[in-house]
Amino acid sequence: MATDVTISLQSLHCNSTSDGASQSPYIWPILLCVDDTTLAKPDLLVDVIPTRLADARVVIKSDMSAGQTADIPLPLGTLGVRFEDNLSIRWLILAVALWEENETPEAAVWAGFQAFSNELRAAVASSLPSLAVATSP
Repeated sequence: MATDVTISLQSLHCNSTSDGASQSPYIWPILLCVDDTTLAKPDLLVDVIPTRLADARVVIKSDMSAGQTADIPLPLGTLGVRFEDNLSIRWLILAVALWEENETPEAAVWAGFQAFSNELRAAVASSLPSLAVATSP
């Protein structure tokens, strides 16, 4: 029987801000999946499950200040993967980039999100041998 895994980020807490001013944060959550299937394909190695491109600039809370907590809206922050039966390797890596909403054009944000996803995948794929040694019992 396949195993479904869902990771849900529920809230964001602001501990402090660099300049003391309120912020309008947004996140880029990415789930990286490594299993027997991805490792068997030299061009894949790591499967990337990003948030939807349309959600690449969803502000979690406008004018958020230190000490405040805000709910992360659905479906943003909810990522899932299905591991098929008979896999000996089932690794998940969650990466979340935190950004401040500013004057950057939306097209540039989307391009940055896609580049972030691609480069994160490449970086993890190139580090798989050392990650495998670090996680071995």
